[in-house]
Amino acid sequence: MAIIQDADNYRARANKSFQMIRGRSMGDGEFEPWIGKDFLSLVEALEDNPEADAQVDFANWGRTAKNDNWQGQITDLQTKLGDEQLKDAGLATNLADTNAKLDTANKTITDDETKMADLSTQLSTLKAQADKPEPTNPTVQAPLITPPVKQTFMNWLVSVFKVQK
Repeated sequence: MAIIQDADNYRARANKSFQMIRGRSMGDGEFEPWIGKDFLSLVEALEDNPEADAQVDFANWGRTAKNDNWQGQITDLQTKLGDEQLKDAGLATNLADTNAKLDTANKTITDDETKMADLSTQLSTLKAQADKPEPTNPTVQAPLITPPVKQTFMNWLVSVFKVQK
């Protein structure tokens, strides 16, 4: 059985056990109470502590992180996140373009509705004019004979009455 002495090598060995079991260096006042006591008692006291239990959990997490390649998984997820952010930026651009097209289409629809309203008004006006009764004494006008029609008729007459020799 090893009894802890007030010497640098015992202090260093106790500090190493402290670091391995509790995960931190031994404080200044934590070595002196163990001088003259059995080293196994120090190890048992270090193990019976919530810091030691937490250290075991940390070791298990570290082993799991190493075995499951957490660093690689994190890197992959960061890459995927970056890709998704780029996709989101592209979608935002597409959405802006689509909204601009919709605004243009809405303006076209509004313009067309205005034109349709104007045409409907014109149609109503024309229908109203068409539904007006004819005047009771309409003025009769002779048909107009245009110069080409007159010339054609004259040529025909001459050809019909042409004297044959």
